[in-house]
Amino acid sequence: MKIISIQATPVNVPLSVPFSSSVGTRASTTRTVVRVRTDDGLEGIGETFRGRPTANIIATLTPEVMGLDPLNIDGLLHKFKMTPFFYGYMGFAALAGIEMACWDLLGKVSGQPLAVLLGGYTREKIEVSALVFKKPQHRGLKGRALALALAEDGKELVRTQGVKVVKLKGSHDPDQDLLNMEALEEAFDGSVRLRVDPNAAWKVADTVRMLPRLRKLTMDYLEDPVEGLDAMARVRQEARMPMATNMCVVKPDDLPAAFRLGAVDVILADVHKWGGITPTRKLAGACEFLGLDMSMHSGSELGISTAAHLHVAAATRVINHPMDTTLTLQESDIINERLHDVKDGVLPVPGGPGLGVTINEELFRYHAGLNERDGDSTS
Repeated sequence: MKIISIQATPVNVPLSVPFSSSVGTRASTTRTVVRVRTDDGLEGIGETFRGRPTANIIATLTPEVMGLDPLNIDGLLHKFKMTPFFYGYMGFAALAGIEMACWDLLGKVSGQPLAVLLGGYTREKIEVSALVFKKPQHRGLKGRALALALAEDGKELVRTQGVKVVKLKGSHDPDQDLLNMEALEEAFDGSVRLRVDPNAAWKVADTVRMLPRLRKLTMDYLEDPVEGLDAMARVRQEARMPMATNMCVVKPDDLPAAFRLGAVDVILADVHKWGGITPTRKLAGACEFLGLDMSMHSGSELGISTAAHLHVAAATRVINHPMDTTLTLQESDIINERLHDVKDGVLPVPGGPGLGVTINEELFRYHAGLNERDGDSTS
């Protein structure tokens, strides 16, 4: 079996409501869909983050990928191991999209789901968290009024999705974020675990000041309150609650330093940012040896990537916290299967060989057309 073509296509998918965080507000997500075809007529599909920059890197790599065996996944990653050195995050993203499609091909050839290929199921349903954030209808609200409005949103998510973990997207105003968290705690009275993620927008001094009040809450973990390993380690010295990151441990070189400093407890993996499913599995092994927990980060994935994350979570025993998903915020998708519906706080792992999902060609063309018309969504 040989690779005869690779197609990398950026797509734009609108969100059902604009998503706000300390990084900014955006009304849609841009992803790159990767389709790898072989000389025996099979196609593997993948998805990765960003749009045209990632697609351009994949186009640059394509001549060197032609003729390779897509089932020799480790060999492919080794051949292109320097790509992230030259292209940074986009290099990891490009490799991840190609590698995901190759795993999908391997599943189709063997007739096995990805989770089986990764070693077998440790669970067949994956617990997920729900996301609370400031929406357009909250404009003008502040203080206790905003906190109560966000708490109502959290209660509705628990009622409709059955989740047991609610995550607040934080802001550049740590005191408002603290009020919001306390309102969520009050609304659930300890029956729901809480997370807050300001994307490293808080200062160390503010975070340390707020820790006594945060410790009174039913915290699942505190995610990336401050920027960098040293700052995270400073906060963790006094936190007395799990600390999680997808911002200061983002590549293998970060892990030893994080462990030595005692900076984090939970690594939030992401197959796109780590360069593929294979590197993410290696990360899981390292976490297990070091006594760290793991979960899965969400970066506005569509159904293809969500399926990949569900399979990875199903086959990874060291994942002990519900994974994040933003798929529920998407207005549409590009696959035939519907993965949006969270029931009893879980998502089932897709059945069928490989990723277990298939592209809806009509939706794929439509959302590719939106990208052609509007360009990549950046905020």
